[in-house]
Amino acid sequence: MYCYKCGYELNHEMTYCPKCGTKKFEMIVENNEQDQGKRRRSRHVAIKADEEPSANDRFGGQTSSTEALGSFSHKIEDVDKKIIAENTKKGDTALSVDLSVNKKTINLKPLPMKWHHFLVCFALWFGAIYTLSAGAAMFYITYWNINGIDYTVIFNYFPGLKSLFRFYGVFLCALAIFQLIVWITLAFRKKYAPRLYRIVLLISAIAPLVFYFITVSITGSFRTSSVTGIIASTIVGLIMYIVSRIYYGKREFMFSN
Repeated sequence: MYCYKCGYELNHEMTYCPKCGTKKFEMIVENNEQDQGKRRRSRHVAIKADEEPSANDRFGGQTSSTEALGSFSHKIEDVDKKIIAENTKKGDTALSVDLSVNKKTINLKPLPMKWHHFLVCFALWFGAIYTLSAGAAMFYITYWNINGIDYTVIFNYFPGLKSLFRFYGVFLCALAIFQLIVWITLAFRKKYAPRLYRIVLLISAIAPLVFYFITVSITGSFRTSSVTGIIASTIVGLIMYIVSRIYYGKREFMFSN
């Protein structure tokens, strides 16, 4: 034991310091007060540390922002949207941004786009030209004589058939214009372009089948060979619709607004 004033070494039997004369009782009281002050200061520091956690504590002890983002990406599905909104309102941008990161956009690499390039460079614009020519042919078929068939006589015998052919011709021309619009949106990789392309596929698959059955209902003539080919093309169109949905669904992040 040492005297707190002069530092002289004391024995346990001494009641006062022989060098400076300080009593042992005063030393004990002073030392106790110093110890209590240290405990108060240490307690205050501990409380401050609990009230203001570090950035590492915020992210569950992660040592880097990359590891923190990785931990949140595994738990993002369990985060309540209300918490994200509240954090954003409070201005806690660092936390709210980490929580609102879409899991699908983390560590995603660009996927091959060969089929997309084929559609943009050839299939869509060629299909639009073909559909436009087919629509014009259906509209002006009254003036044609195809394979020795005089459609003027047929239309005179079935008056509603002429209106149906002209309506279907206008419909095909409108579809061709729509195909050109889809071609442009796919070329610029608009976010809604894959959805428009699927609509084109769906219309192209169903429209010929509907047109054929309306024609049969007017004329009363049903040919198995004709309907087989139309049903086959409809099935192929529906399969292309499903494949396109899967193909562009995996590449959704590669299309912007």
